[in-house]
Amino acid sequence: MVLKEELETTINRLEENIRQYNQFVEWLDKAGKDWSNRTEAEQTSFLERIEDYEQYQENEIPPDQIKEIRQELEEAYKEPLIEALRTRIDKFLSIIDLELSEVQLDRIVSRIVDNNKSTLDSARGQFDDHLISVDALDEIPRKYVRSEIQRDPSLLSSPGDELNDILNETTESYEQLKSLSGLLSEYTWIPEDELPLQHSVDNYPYLSDNTDVIRKQLDKLDEVAAEFSSYDINLEEVYREQIGEILTQDVSNISTRLSTVAEDTDELLQRQPLLESIEQISKTDNLDDSTTNNLIETYSRTKGKEYNEVQDLKLELSELSSTYERWQKHIIEEWETTASIVKTYCNQFEFDPPAEFNQIDEFSTALSKNPKEAVNILIRTREWISGRNSELETELETATIELLRELIEQGEVWLGDYDIEAVEGVQNSIPIKLTIYDK
Repeated sequence: MVLKEELETTINRLEENIRQYNQFVEWLDKAGKDWSNRTEAEQTSFLERIEDYEQYQENEIPPDQIKEIRQELEEAYKEPLIEALRTRIDKFLSIIDLELSEVQLDRIVSRIVDNNKSTLDSARGQFDDHLISVDALDEIPRKYVRSEIQRDPSLLSSPGDELNDILNETTESYEQLKSLSGLLSEYTWIPEDELPLQHSVDNYPYLSDNTDVIRKQLDKLDEVAAEFSSYDINLEEVYREQIGEILTQDVSNISTRLSTVAEDTDELLQRQPLLESIEQISKTDNLDDSTTNNLIETYSRTKGKEYNEVQDLKLELSELSSTYERWQKHIIEEWETTASIVKTYCNQFEFDPPAEFNQIDEFSTALSKNPKEAVNILIRTREWISGRNSELETELETATIELLRELIEQGEVWLGDYDIEAVEGVQNSIPIKLTIYDK
């Protein structure tokens, strides 16, 4: 029984020794394949560390020491790579001008060593690539990389994943910001002191491949600015204020913010016919009354203001529109009075109406479609009335003509305001009646 147990123990020990031996052979085979990837300095460092094991080139390794010696050799084989990694991490930190504590650095290296996703060889190679990448960055993108690693030093422990992503993100952001800056610089109303965008660390990361969309938005804004400049309204200053604010706050959503500005300018374009109408009216002579003068003064005030936002101009144009509507109502009333005089003169004195008079079916429609032409018709019709008044002066007294006009315009007058000769003159021209009011 005892012999059997000893035999089993011996067999188990032999099997364990064989297993350890196989693991040793596997490791030696793997290390041999990796050897060519080591630098000369790393090879020398390893050989110096294993001088005490040279005896086993001639002598056999005692079976019970196979595991221990393999582990010692594995650690010795790792150390040059760990030192190389540490050197590269130190150099990387030096390039981005960042210092980490020894505890942080040890933790980073330890995580790389324990990482099952990559070998020390691959991690070293990745850092070699990253050193080239970060060294090629300009000062501002380097500052962004520094801020990210300062925020989360563990990024260094994933050179193939997170650190790689940060560097790619930074490089891509730099190129896209540079491209966007070039686009913005084409427009005179973009504040130059906010460019180039890639020179501000606050603009990182910027990963938005929508330059074509932004160009269309800027072109639209430029077209609207040119349109309004013909009315002496400077939209470029408005843009400079609003877009300057966008560029200083959050470049990442510039397209969305520009879209909002573009929507506001679309509303401004809807007011363009209003501006064109008033512009033409302001150039019309012989229409001098308080309502028209107020409209032109409001228009001049609208043009003369400085605006900080498109919204401010929208409000001003809304007020101008209300003033214009009041002016339209006033002109229509003026036309109705003038038309009444023309009809009365034609009916009572057998004058021929102005040629344009019978061509207007609806004056309010004509005023909406072509206000300048409608106003000119009103002016010419008034001139026609003045001409007929001159003709009537040969037959009627001036007071009679004035009373006649008052009756046509107002429908009624106080008898006591006119002398009896004027009343008799009107009575001979048009039918009138006398109404007595109780006081």
